[in-house]
Amino acid sequence: MGSGTGDVTTHGGAFDYVTHTDWLATATGRLGYDLGPDVVPYITAGLAVGDVGASTRGGASVQNTSDTKAGWTAGAGMEAPLPLSLLKIRVEYRYVDFGQVNGPDGLGGTSPLSIHQHLLRLGLSLRL
Repeated sequence: MGSGTGDVTTHGGAFDYVTHTDWLATATGRLGYDLGPDVVPYITAGLAVGDVGASTRGGASVQNTSDTKAGWTAGAGMEAPLPLSLLKIRVEYRYVDFGQVNGPDGLGGTSPLSIHQHLLRLGLSLRL
């Protein structure tokens, strides 16, 4: 299970378009191969669920939309031991895609907007 949030602002003409992820949860599986001394490169993929939306800012108005949406996530990483045998470090890249949402266009209508994220994660684990 993972989590994260993010905002992306795009400037277009008289309006600023902001896509956002208020919360993000993932459920993934990992497939890896032990290269020796506990060094494990792996790939990961699964389900992503989040509260995603969009808003426009400009002129005299602000328009917002938000919805819980399911998408997918995929990535790759590597796990390796640190000099102390009980500690492992992990670095992982993940791409999260929620497809398109209909966001406000700033003129009272809607416009299709793509919502995706690139995540880089660093982890430390203790083996008991």
